[in-house]
Amino acid sequence: MESNGNRTLYIINFGRKLHENIIKEIESKYKTLVLEEIIKVNLNLSKNLYIQIIDVINTIPKNLLDGNKKICINFPGLPIAAAYILVELHAKLGYFPLGIELYRTREEDPIFNNWQLKKLTDLEYERSRSRSKMFSPEDEEELLFKGEYK
Repeated sequence: MESNGNRTLYIINFGRKLHENIIKEIESKYKTLVLEEIIKVNLNLSKNLYIQIIDVINTIPKNLLDGNKKICINFPGLPIAAAYILVELHAKLGYFPLGIELYRTREEDPIFNNWQLKKLTDLEYERSRSRSKMFSPEDEEELLFKGEYK
């Protein structure tokens, strides 16, 4: 199945390893094979974060950043680190990657809650859409009202 490279999604994970249920849901929902690459992010907040993020980005296997792979990012929980990662990845790739959106469930077990897949977001598409003169905030409200935009 891996030989079918155009249906393989490489998740570059800067957070915790994704639960196998999330991987299976992505594979089923998006009809793709998922390969996850865990990248450790250990930051010293008293030092220059941007320089540290460059070092983190340089630990990503080069073949994932050659522009020929469909990549999706699971961002770390620290917002400024996520922003710097996105800036550096855009600089290396020339486009914004997909982003994985997760949410925490508390209904089933309020103490040992789980993460669930919300969706994969095409950040390059969102960038283009937001820069487009054809899209206005009123359009979004109308689409949300009709239930066509999620």
